[in-house]
Amino acid sequence: MSPYEVALARQTVFNQVAWTRLQELEATGSTRLTLDFFDDAQSQADARALKATLFEETDDDLSVEPTEGSDWTLIGQTQPTAVSLESVNQWVDWMIIAGLNHQRTIDGWATETP
Repeated sequence: MSPYEVALARQTVFNQVAWTRLQELEATGSTRLTLDFFDDAQSQADARALKATLFEETDDDLSVEPTEGSDWTLIGQTQPTAVSLESVNQWVDWMIIAGLNHQRTIDGWATETP
């Protein structure tokens, strides 16, 4: 399997579990959520390159922060929007492709419960 297929398979399973849990907490397709995400990079340049790509294509809040050692992390948060399992799957697919275009793999997402 390609890196894309591996990442997409892993995230699709996670998305289903997370969406089921959000529904248990009364989230619906009209519940507005912000999705938090991050990506660990080995250099500031790698993190900034992915940030630039996402900045061009989204209105996400993005920052690049140093972490312990010499690593850097891209931290992002989407704007509040109504989401569904389908829209989260589409967003994750796009994020995986954007990351892989920079030899990165977005590590996943989280959200505050409704």
